[in-house]
Amino acid sequence: MKYFDEMQTKWGFGDGGLVPPDAEACRTVYVEALNQVAAKLGSELRAYAYDRPGMHNPFLILFRGKDSQTDHEEREPDEPMIEAIGCCNGLDLDDLVEVQVTVDPV
Repeated sequence: MKYFDEMQTKWGFGDGGLVPPDAEACRTVYVEALNQVAAKLGSELRAYAYDRPGMHNPFLILFRGKDSQTDHEEREPDEPMIEAIGCCNGLDLDDLVEVQVTVDPV
C-alpha cells in the first residue's frame, strides 16, 4: 500500500499538492481489503474513505466503529486493525490498480 501513510494525514501528498493520478483508485482498493481482513481478525473498527474538503490532502482513510449506522466517531486503529494493515501491506494491492491518464484537448 504505497500511499497508505500519505492517506493518514491532511499533510499527505505534499499537503495535497502532489496527489498522483491513481491515489483515489488505490484508496478504494485499500479500504475494501482492510475491511475484509479486519473483519476476519475480529476488529471492532472499519476503514472508510474520507474526501477532505478545502485545502490540504483530499484523500484520507479514517477508522470508525463497524456499525457505521450508529457509530460515527473517528477512532485510532485497534490491535486487529493494526494487524490487518500489516497484512494488507504485504499483499501488493497497488498491482490491482490500473489508471489511464489522458489529456483533454482544449
